[in-house]
Amino acid sequence: LKDCATMLIFGIPKSGKSNLIKSIVYHAAKKQYFDHCILLSATKDKTDYDYIDDKYKFDASNIEALQKYVNICKEHNKREVVTKGLII
Repeated sequence: LKDCATMLIFGIPKSGKSNLIKSIVYHAAKKQYFDHCILLSATKDKTDYDYIDDKYKFDASNIEALQKYVNICKEHNKREVVTKGLII
């Protein structure tokens, strides 16, 4: 997981995708793999993601939120601040 750059999880409804993501986030947080995390999902308001603070949840079509996140990462890179982020 720590060396993974991109992971794609897909499946039919009720197949356990959200539970898998929750498990990955939990274990990654426990081992401090990531400094920050944002969620982009059409189902962001469901209880599947209640372990993520609302201020880090965005609708999947919110391109501005993603662009803001990318700009923050770019700014950190300019200042040579090492951060490890996760986009769900």
